[in-house]
Amino acid sequence: MVALLRGARAVGNLHRSFNLHRLLGVRAAVLGVVLIAVAVGGAAFVYGREWGSADSLAVADTPGLPTPGARIDTSRPAWGLPYRNEDEAKPRFDQEFNGIKVGPTVKVASSGLCNPGDAQYTAPAAAKGSPLAVDVQSLPTNASLDHETVIQCRGTVVAVERDYAIAPAVDAERKIRSGEASWFDVEHGGAIYVFKGYKEFPDADSQIAAERWSAGIIGGRPAAIARPILDGGFGNTMVVVWDEARKIQVVVKGIEVRLETIVRIAEEVSR
Repeated sequence: MVALLRGARAVGNLHRSFNLHRLLGVRAAVLGVVLIAVAVGGAAFVYGREWGSADSLAVADTPGLPTPGARIDTSRPAWGLPYRNEDEAKPRFDQEFNGIKVGPTVKVASSGLCNPGDAQYTAPAAAKGSPLAVDVQSLPTNASLDHETVIQCRGTVVAVERDYAIAPAVDAERKIRSGEASWFDVEHGGAIYVFKGYKEFPDADSQIAAERWSAGIIGGRPAAIARPILDGGFGNTMVVVWDEARKIQVVVKGIEVRLETIVRIAEEVSR
């Protein structure tokens, strides 16, 4: 689980770097390809090591997908690998839900408030009291703020990003490995990423399988919602909420976090 949290933090760092370039108005297509490649590679390594290494298993020992409706035995080494492999094989393409474009090659909007050279990091306190203030009360019990980034242009806060790390319960690994409890029933650890910022139009780049996306309403506002690979928070999930009146977009991403938790956080942040 330490590897999972480190991997999540690395992905969060990539988000921060890439979003700063967007707000600067820099054409960062090549940078984006590099960042996506690193993020996907890092995530693949983290997931492959989760609760057992695929490298240490013979092919015949790798668990297959159970019969639909059957209970998943999460005590088996690399139990999640078939689900991740199946998901990775599914197509990814650009889509639009409630006017929000999502997908691997969407044109990413800037804030519309920054000229090249304007964007600067500033103290997190600068966002307090602004329309982009982030107040999250629905975090999991073991979650803690790992990093916060605030970006401003000419004195106006234009984006806020936060990374939260979720520590696993102290006895989670023992219970899961022994079969005493399912991975889905204990706090197994994970990560949450939150973005709130001005955008010219709603969009979000995503490598999530196309079939996992759907339209929704969160806090009375249009949203695009990506469910996890398995109910119960297995895999990555993401929601995008658009406030047309204020031109503010909220993005909340989860790694190994239940979708209902991500939705609650998005509702709070989009207020």
